[in-house]
Amino acid sequence: MKPKLVRSRFSVTALVVISIMFWGVTFSGDWQRYSVDERPPMDVIALAVGDVDNDGDNEVVAGGTGSGLRIYDGAKCSWNSEEIVAGLKINSVTVSDADNDGEQEVVCGTADKRVILYQFTRNEWIEHIVDANAGKAVLSVACGDADNDSYIEIVAGTEGKKVYIYEGSGDSWTKTLVDGNAVNDVMAVAVGDADGDGQMEIVCGTMGKRVYVYEKNGESWERSEVDRKVGSAVRSIDIGDCDGDGAMEIVVGTDEKGVNQYKWDGSSWSMETIDSKVGGEVYGVRICDVGDDVSRRLAVIVRRKKGKKGNKGNRLLLYKKGPSGWVSTEVDAEVEGEATALAIGDANDDGHIELLAGTSKKRNLFIYDQWAFYGLQKVTGTDDIVLNWPGKPGITYEVFYSHQPYAGFQYVAGVSAVTDSVQWIDDGSIIGVHPKDVVARYYRIRLKGFKNFSNTVGKFSRALETEMHLVSMPLIPYSTSVQDVIGDQLTGAPDESYADRVWKWDADIQDFAYAWLVDGVGPPFDGKWWSSGHFGPSTMTLNFGEGFFIQTRHENQMVTFLGSVPECVVSVADIRPGLQMIGTPSPEILPLDGCGFQASGAKGAPSELLADRVWYWDEDGLFYTYSWLMDRTDAPEDARWWSSDPMGPTKMTMIPGQGYWYQARGTGFAWSFARQR
Repeated sequence: MKPKLVRSRFSVTALVVISIMFWGVTFSGDWQRYSVDERPPMDVIALAVGDVDNDGDNEVVAGGTGSGLRIYDGAKCSWNSEEIVAGLKINSVTVSDADNDGEQEVVCGTADKRVILYQFTRNEWIEHIVDANAGKAVLSVACGDADNDSYIEIVAGTEGKKVYIYEGSGDSWTKTLVDGNAVNDVMAVAVGDADGDGQMEIVCGTMGKRVYVYEKNGESWERSEVDRKVGSAVRSIDIGDCDGDGAMEIVVGTDEKGVNQYKWDGSSWSMETIDSKVGGEVYGVRICDVGDDVSRRLAVIVRRKKGKKGNKGNRLLLYKKGPSGWVSTEVDAEVEGEATALAIGDANDDGHIELLAGTSKKRNLFIYDQWAFYGLQKVTGTDDIVLNWPGKPGITYEVFYSHQPYAGFQYVAGVSAVTDSVQWIDDGSIIGVHPKDVVARYYRIRLKGFKNFSNTVGKFSRALETEMHLVSMPLIPYSTSVQDVIGDQLTGAPDESYADRVWKWDADIQDFAYAWLVDGVGPPFDGKWWSSGHFGPSTMTLNFGEGFFIQTRHENQMVTFLGSVPECVVSVADIRPGLQMIGTPSPEILPLDGCGFQASGAKGAPSELLADRVWYWDEDGLFYTYSWLMDRTDAPEDARWWSSDPMGPTKMTMIPGQGYWYQARGTGFAWSFARQR
């Protein structure tokens, strides 16, 4: 038996994937980008992560042109910044216990030929001059026990072909020349056990297309060439087990020859090309343990090089060595601005490594975070909520819940990971109220002993009666198919005339189209959403920020939406000229003036006949009414939403789960929303 077709002029499109036991959304290992500073007061060309003020929490240090040196402290899209010094051009920065006093300091190399150490003492930053005159601009700095004397030193590379090492504290430093002729500007330096002999070395890369290793031998430094024919200027360098084979490697990023890896075999250096076609200048390489499997990878930041063939733009990439070679993943295929700085570290103190990118020209400072839920499901029959997230065996995770999306979170349970996948079920037994008995419930996860949380996910339920309901999703689903968003929550039938339906406006046919829920037919059709337009599984999608109708043929039904809580600035919808159905931009009740329309480009006017409108269903009067955007009146009411009946500023709010009509009188705009804190 197949679903019964009733001919209709409507059609729909959707994907049908649903499990027997669960329905819900799945969050992948995708990287989420947050803005640490949307417009930093400098071109960001130097980045580092560390506990620079020794308060137990990590901070982000950014340097560049303009405002010199700043630190940032926070998480996701909530960051505080503090200026350490203004007016300097910072070429390079690192965080380390450079003076061996047991506390972290900021070390930077400047364009005015200096090496400077900044130390946070008694609630203020103290500047110590390590080198007042390095001869020329200091292009690169690094810290480590370079001479194997059990003390940390500062290493600096200059524009004048020189490499220096500094040892000391306060304003008293001993300066030693390591190399006075490094064949052009020393763009990158690093300290580490590059050849795997148990001893630390200095490694540098130059504009003269060279890679050198320096090793302390008695009172002098011996230089050996790793590669004297790189073929391109070396921009960045790192030392570590890049490919996860247990041996140490040197990784270099170049201007035109991509990314290379060098390995010492006991007698000579061998070179392996990781990627020769990155499509730009490699301004940063960092070896890190990240990804879905938290395994060894190489992070690479690429700056677009103008006028070159094969240019692929400003990008952030991850590389992993696999059985068949190196595999790349784009973390960000379009970094906004000229990508000129890269750092790694647990910048937001959540127990996970993040990637950070700084840009020039169009200035930005971004953090990329992958610590997120990958599963949120509702058990059919019991309505229990199942949380799934990636974990590490032996680690304890703390679960928090709230009935508000952004505040009021309370600890509810601790879960110890046994495998790399962790699960907790909310059946109401611990909280005291079952999730089906509340409209909304939200969840966060935190590693025990750490400060900050994962992303926030949750459930939001909407009661439905027998009629057409204009609704929306106040949460962001990972999968947008009607099958995954709604599943088998409504009532189906063998005949579409009796089944519940979901209606959307189809811009292609300029008409409404619908999907209907099949039931009573038998496998494999029962529980599937169907399209009668092409008589097959529906391919309809339901997106955050858009409105859609649910047509129920049965009383007292409930639909629950699962998803991620919008954070920071979110793209809600593209508003087109004319009328369209829209959703709410947040799981909070918001005044119309606080929904981001004006900032996104909504068109106001002195008259409601020419202004954009938002229409909503008045439950009391059982009719549609609207608010309109007043503007260009030279009055305090400009750029505010207005009501004509009664005349005055509107009291209209956007309520989570409800849908609305937006009437655009202009050319339309991209609607985005930033939650006010």
